[in-house]
Amino acid sequence: MEFRTKLNPDTSHRGMINHANPMLLLGSCFSDEMGSRLAADGFDIVCNPGGTLYNPMSIHAWVKLLAGDLTFTQKDITTGPDGRFHSWMHHSSFSRKSEEEALTVMNKSLEVGRKALQNAKVVFITLGTTRVFRLKESGMCVANCHKHHPATFTETRMSLDECISALEGIRDTILDVNKEATIVFTVSPVRHPGQGGLHANALSKATLLLATDSIDGTIYFPAYEALTDDLRDYRFYAPDMRHPSPVAADYIYDLLCESMMTSSTIAHAIECRRMSRRAAHRPMADRQP
Repeated sequence: MEFRTKLNPDTSHRGMINHANPMLLLGSCFSDEMGSRLAADGFDIVCNPGGTLYNPMSIHAWVKLLAGDLTFTQKDITTGPDGRFHSWMHHSSFSRKSEEEALTVMNKSLEVGRKALQNAKVVFITLGTTRVFRLKESGMCVANCHKHHPATFTETRMSLDECISALEGIRDTILDVNKEATIVFTVSPVRHPGQGGLHANALSKATLLLATDSIDGTIYFPAYEALTDDLRDYRFYAPDMRHPSPVAADYIYDLLCESMMTSSTIAHAIECRRMSRRAAHRPMADRQP
C-alpha cells in the first residue's frame, strides 16, 4: 500500500537551468532558500536585490524599479523605531546606522539587480501572500514594516483580479527588458496565517495559485504542492510550524533539479557543492576557543 501521494515533476523543461544561464530570483524567503542552494551549486544567480518580497504588488514594484533607471535618494529614506535608516522598498537587512550607508548599499544592490534582469535566462518569482500593507499617510505599498507601530499601516488582501494584473505586469515588464528570459512562477509553501488564521492563509494561497494559472507564457513550479500535498507531515516543518524544515527545502530543491536540469548539470552541481563545503570548512586549529 502506498502511504504517500508522490509529486512527479514535469520534466518538459529539463535543461533550462544550467551553469551557463544566469538567473534572477525574486520573492519570499523561499526564494532565498532555493537561491542559497543554487549559489552553493555553482550557478550564476542574483537573489532578491532588495530583500525578501511577499505579495505580487511589491514584487511588481521591484520589477518596474529594476527595469527603469531611477536610483534611491534621500527622499526614499526614513528612520525606524530603532533609529536606523531604512527604505519602505527594502527588507530590514538593508537598514544602516547612517543615511549615506543605507543609500550606498541600496543603490549598489539595485545596480546588481538591474544587470541580472537584463542578462537572466531564467527569472524565478516566488509568491508568498496576498496580504498588502500600505502607509496610511501616502497609500504606498511597503515591502517591509520595519517594526513600526501597526497603526502606521492599513492591511488589505489582493483580489484575484489584482493578483492577475500584477503578475501580468511582472511578465510584461521583464520581457520588455529581456526577451530571452523564461519566467517561472511558484507559490511559497511557507504559511502566513497572520490576521484571520489558517483559513485566511488558505484563501491567500488559493488566490495566488489561481493567479499563476492565468498567466500565459510562463512556467509554474509546484513548490507549494511538494510540501503540503507530497510531504504533508509536521516533521517536515521547522519548529515555528510555518517554514519548511531544511530536509523539506532540500527535497523541493531536488525536485527543481530533476525538473529543470539535465543529469550532467546535476552532476556538475554536486561537484560544485562539494567544493563550496570544502571552501567553507575551517580547520580546528583556525577556530577560536
